[in-house]
Amino acid sequence: MLANEPDRVFYQLQNNDQVLGLFIYLVIFFVQRNSPYKAIIAFTTGLSIKAGALIIMPAFLGIIHYRYGLKMLFKCFLIIFYTQYALGYPFIMRNQDSYLLDSRLLAHGHGNRMMGADYEHSIFWTFMSVDTYYDPKFSNILKKIIVFLNAFNFFIRQNTLG
Repeated sequence: MLANEPDRVFYQLQNNDQVLGLFIYLVIFFVQRNSPYKAIIAFTTGLSIKAGALIIMPAFLGIIHYRYGLKMLFKCFLIIFYTQYALGYPFIMRNQDSYLLDSRLLAHGHGNRMMGADYEHSIFWTFMSVDTYYDPKFSNILKKIIVFLNAFNFFIRQNTLG
């Protein structure tokens, strides 16, 4: 394997994926051990390494809310937000405009896009036209619908408030 250049480059590029995997395992371990603060720290550390941790964020926050209640969920949000803010502050303050406009997490990317993925790479939204996909009105309505459906399902339908 050491002599195989393509494999070596491939595994070098996956270095932070493996570290993120370690932190995801730590999150699962700490939740099973009933240590929510350690799980939150492991999650936010993994998130600071790679944005792929956002994939488990809904499930993680749901478990925190279901097992530990609404107060712990708000504490979790605060810990995650302030940790990410503290870790990202030096990078954001260098050049705020270019950093935020080039961020894929904010669904801007290069140019004036509103969606996180290009139409050409989307497999779920190809039933609509390109113009509708990139329309800011559609994007804003879709974001509001997603937040409403998640809140409705979690707080109302599953009755997690009471």
